Amino acid sequence: MQKFIRVFFFSVFSLMPFSTQASAGLDFLKIVPSAREQALAGVGVASSSGAAATYFNPALMQNRGISGALFSQNFWFMDTYASYAATNFNGEKSAVGISLYWLSVRDIPVRSSPTAEPDGYFNSQNAAISLSYSRKMSERLTLSLTGKMLYEKIYINDATGFAGDISAAWRLPESPLSFGAALQNMGSMGKLLSESSELPTSFRLGAAYAFLLDGKGKENTLLLELNHVSVFSDDSYQALGVEYAFREFLWMRLGYLLGNDSRSVSFGFGVKYENFLFDYAYVPFTNELGSANVLTLQFLY
Repeated sequence: MQKFIRVFFFSVFSLMPFSTQASAGLDFLKIVPSAREQALAGVGVASSSGAAATYFNPALMQNRGISGALFSQNFWFMDTYASYAATNFNGEKSAVGISLYWLSVRDIPVRSSPTAEPDGYFNSQNAAISLSYSRKMSERLTLSLTGKMLYEKIYINDATGFAGDISAAWRLPESPLSFGAALQNMGSMGKLLSESSELPTSFRLGAAYAFLLDGKGKENTLLLELNHVSVFSDDSYQALGVEYAFREFLWMRLGYLLGNDSRSVSFGFGVKYENFLFDYAYVPFTNELGSANVLTLQFLY
């Protein structure tokens, strides 16, 4: 266990200086795929669980003891569609997660000269396949490593690459306060025609606190989570999410994003029926970009 911890923290501090030099590409990796977390303004590094944690912080895959499969469809703005499928398998002290994230931008015009009508249209494609492993180091600390295979295609040119994530979750036993951190998308891409796209390497840090409203277990809970996100090639931003849970059946969510010029407020809800959980998020944008709708369906087992 001590050897694993040493390797974990050596990787974090040795890779961070390299990551800060990158300029962003493959921006689809920054789009939050799940409806719950989108409704909460993108927070989740300290509170996500199950298959949704494969994106935010795989160290939380065992959070709440949830194993399951997830499919999410993101109807983003300007004919952009993102889909996410993930599953996690929890053991006594470790967990494994697998995810597939892909995005397409449709009907991009092609012109060989400045004309009113384009010569034609094409679609842009991006995809990421991830494999995550997490292990409980103690009752308080869980660590996780993730490997990713990446693919991008623009017009007739395509490229592949590899990336990795390192994440951690910390929680005191029987405490409503939890912390999470994740260093994501460290790696490189092959050349797309003549140049390589740089990855949007980012660092997420968050804290979550759950208030028990009725004092009778966790049936009625108010969860607050605050995240700080630094995308090393762009500006940092902060996000605050509030989630009210009613009898582990209905969830109401509200989020607010600071430091983003195109969006601020988001909201949504979740409903559980037996082993199925449905989540919805609505994200309005400014600057006449329209709005986004995110739908997520989970099967818990």
